[in-house]
Amino acid sequence: MVGTMRNNEHEEEQPWTASKLTSASYKDLGLPEHVSDRFLSFLLSSERCLSLILNVVRSGPSKSLSTHFSIEINVFELMQHDNVMATMLLRYPFALLGLLEEAIVRAQRIVIEQYALVASNLPIATVKGDQNTPTKIHARLVHLPPHINCCKPSLSCIDAGDVGNIVQISGTVVRASPVRMIEKSRSYVCKAKNCGHRFIVYADFEQSNNALNVPTICSNLETSNGKPCKGNVFEILPGESEHTDYQEIKIQESATKMGHGTIPRSILVKMEHDLVDCCKPGDDVVIVGTLSTQWQPTSANIMCDISIALHAHSVRVVNSEEHSTWEESQSGNTRDKLRREFDEFWNRPLSKARPLYARNYIVKSVCPKLYGLSTIKLALLLTLIGGISGLHLEPQENISEDEEKNRAVLSDQFVLRAEQCESSSLQPEDDPLPKSQSGVEPARAKRREQCHLLLVGDPGCGKSVFLRWASTLSPRSVLTTGCGTTSAGLTCAAVRDGGKDFVLEAGALVLADRGVCCIDEFGCIRNDDRTTIHEAMEQQTLSVAKGGIVCKLSCRTTIIAACNPIGGLYEMCDSLSKNTGIGMPLLSRFDLIFKLVDLSDIDRDSKIAAHLLNSAIQGSGFLRTADSQRQGDEEVWNMEKLRAYIATVKSRFKPRISPSAAQLLQAHYQSCRMSENPTVQVTVRLFEALIRLSQAHARLMFRNTVTLQDAVCVILLMECSVWSVGGSNATFADTFPLNHDPMEDFRDDSECDSEFLREQYALLARYGLLDLLPESERKQVETASHSPII
Repeated sequence: MVGTMRNNEHEEEQPWTASKLTSASYKDLGLPEHVSDRFLSFLLSSERCLSLILNVVRSGPSKSLSTHFSIEINVFELMQHDNVMATMLLRYPFALLGLLEEAIVRAQRIVIEQYALVASNLPIATVKGDQNTPTKIHARLVHLPPHINCCKPSLSCIDAGDVGNIVQISGTVVRASPVRMIEKSRSYVCKAKNCGHRFIVYADFEQSNNALNVPTICSNLETSNGKPCKGNVFEILPGESEHTDYQEIKIQESATKMGHGTIPRSILVKMEHDLVDCCKPGDDVVIVGTLSTQWQPTSANIMCDISIALHAHSVRVVNSEEHSTWEESQSGNTRDKLRREFDEFWNRPLSKARPLYARNYIVKSVCPKLYGLSTIKLALLLTLIGGISGLHLEPQENISEDEEKNRAVLSDQFVLRAEQCESSSLQPEDDPLPKSQSGVEPARAKRREQCHLLLVGDPGCGKSVFLRWASTLSPRSVLTTGCGTTSAGLTCAAVRDGGKDFVLEAGALVLADRGVCCIDEFGCIRNDDRTTIHEAMEQQTLSVAKGGIVCKLSCRTTIIAACNPIGGLYEMCDSLSKNTGIGMPLLSRFDLIFKLVDLSDIDRDSKIAAHLLNSAIQGSGFLRTADSQRQGDEEVWNMEKLRAYIATVKSRFKPRISPSAAQLLQAHYQSCRMSENPTVQVTVRLFEALIRLSQAHARLMFRNTVTLQDAVCVILLMECSVWSVGGSNATFADTFPLNHDPMEDFRDDSECDSEFLREQYALLARYGLLDLLPESERKQVETASHSPII
């Protein structure tokens, strides 16, 4: 009702024209009381603002230990309500923000009176930000209009004309200083005769040290004798100075949004009050603030250095657990259109009848310029998709209520029971975890969902091409090389920022949080520096204790690394650790490790030459073989569509492992443990990698359950890596006839599904699990081979 009355009071005002709005100043808005009334009208007419104000007045000391309270003001909503006030607020923030906060205080009084909270059962309802209380209220501006003058696409779009205006920028926090206290204002009293004037001096945030300058002359213009005071002796009033929390961060624009050869720009951000300590290095943030000049200390006969800083009004962290960088990379209309195409792709009769053929069609979109290497392309795609967290809870269809309740307590945790040892099967635990007497559940370790990939091989095998392609495909990625990289460059560094205090500066792994970190020449990193990434690869965190700063940073990063063997060529008689110079503790953290050996093969060399020549001469037909003709005529997905597909399967599917798939994965893991592998040591991390890759393959196949087919495909992929049963140095077809050279291409598309059935039959027969195979598929394989495959 109050909002309607305020609107009626201003209906008689003439609307502003566009030319007047462009040239007007905040003084044209009228008296400060009139401006505050217009802000109050918006606050009382917005249901969102009323809800936030109601929560603030209900907040008490028991719910908040801070004396600072914030109200988010949607600027886009304000512009729809009062275009003039929103435009003036963005243009003159220093003059109007104080009036907006005054209007918030008045709105709290009206809300308390309207809802009669004082007489209700909520005695803690108080007005925050009133002069009679020690609390402060702040207006946090969010969601600026999507205009180039307000929302900057990148830091490179900021120029000198934006100084003094409110802008919205986004970037990655690369440096954060410790939180410290500063004196924001100081009260003085003039000691001159016949004066006694009291005044306040505020800190100058346009100086690099936020100096609070000592006054040189009294600001009183009229004393008792009618003349200005010229006193220069002042006394500080104790207890009337204002202190507040203060922190500085530096944000940098994302390198993936920039062109090649462009150096990312960075900007200093100053935060106060309840905004401090809201983000850490590696976080993606959206900041709304006022641009101001930053004066550096001056010296005689030296030109003064001036930069730009941002005084933050609101900070929003966008890389939390529930957000996905893949999902954020697509706009709404494009995402919905591509999702319909993906549904149609997998609902085709051909895709349902031949799922492996449909999968191989998607795999061909990975690095299409490289001939062959289909196994590596599939592994790279599964690595980018990843599995699901061990603590992720997701309801599942076609399960009983009791089973769903039990799984909600203990998700994705497997236990091998005594009566199940003979069948070697894995089942989800049915009994919930026991609670302590206090009713709190025991802590559970979280299994990482990111996969790691390592490519080891001779020069010229395309390892660096895979890394650069993965870096380009991922919405958030960091591409670095091991040559000259230190542990601080990979993790974080504690550096001095022009003073005595140390600040944390994020490294490559922290900047790639929730993204991909591609490390080329991984073998060139020193052994002492490699050990620093052990925690980052397994626990997905970085524990920092540098320069007096002790904290833990998030590092939920997928690592894709490549290295050359020591000496240039891979020695088949030596172990993988000796060939690469990488210790076993670090090698065991990679889910997939592929050995690429460039052997001389006339048939393969001719196909590679034809593929390269056809690509170089735009398919004019020179040396165009039947295979290159077939591959050249197929239209693969572009990078945008493949990026949207990965985003869709990561957000849509949280696959659970079926009993048959779990039984096969356990049997294969036990076989790897019992076999003598001279290449690498098999640990329990291999079994966790099997689970993650099986979930990734189920996502790739556009389903929410890890079936027997997914488990077989992952085991066949493992047999092409160094984690094979017989070891990677064994000749292909030794001890296990399902090994394939990762340098080769997939089998012919017309036979890929039938060939998979034969390999699946042979794998299950090896482990004595043919009873898991459907009767129809078993008869199909036995009929095609005219005899059972043993």
